[in-house]
Amino acid sequence: MLAGSPLAHSLDQPPLLKKQTDDAFVQKLKRACHWLNIGQGRPRDYVRLLEEFNSAGPLGHEHALAYFESYEIVELLDLWEHRIHEFPGLKTKLRAACAKGPILTDEEKASNSGNRPRNELFVYLMAGKFLAAGISVHSIDGTCTPSGVSVSAADFSFDWNGCNINVECKRVNSPAQLQRRACHARDQIARSGQHGIIAIDCSVLARPKGTLLVTVRS
Repeated sequence: MLAGSPLAHSLDQPPLLKKQTDDAFVQKLKRACHWLNIGQGRPRDYVRLLEEFNSAGPLGHEHALAYFESYEIVELLDLWEHRIHEFPGLKTKLRAACAKGPILTDEEKASNSGNRPRNELFVYLMAGKFLAAGISVHSIDGTCTPSGVSVSAADFSFDWNGCNINVECKRVNSPAQLQRRACHARDQIARSGQHGIIAIDCSVLARPKGTLLVTVRS
């Protein structure tokens, strides 16, 4: 997996990667595809890229980023496989968020809604993490638990000591978007008339487009 200290290494330079795959990770990614009933789409592309990683041919940008890009899909399996029954109908939305969109985050374009699947996936990942922490989430993207009182218009909502809390999730693609997205989420919460939390995904800012995050070892 590509991780470590935030040192940007251009993808146009020779890769600093060792050709070694994690078979357990690939198998888990395949299990996620099976669980979501995804026969084609970017999860299957990631499986192919990871299996090609040890081939004799040169590594391309997609090979270099396949682990990084597919990690959220494996994490989604961990978070939702044993609790998806709590939200009838939500699994279809998880499938769409994982299957659609470009292979690389770098290729997202808001102009053609290319960033929408990952935007929605961020919501489902955050809601899953709240549930995994034991928090009583009752509404996610318009899908309510059977015991839920009402469906919230927020990205997801949870109960905290009898108080409904709305969560608005935003992804940013540039530093200039950070304040704008935060203000938009704040306005959404204000219009709801309820308490709220803003969750912002800044991962695109941590790894600028066209670069890798490399680990320096002594």
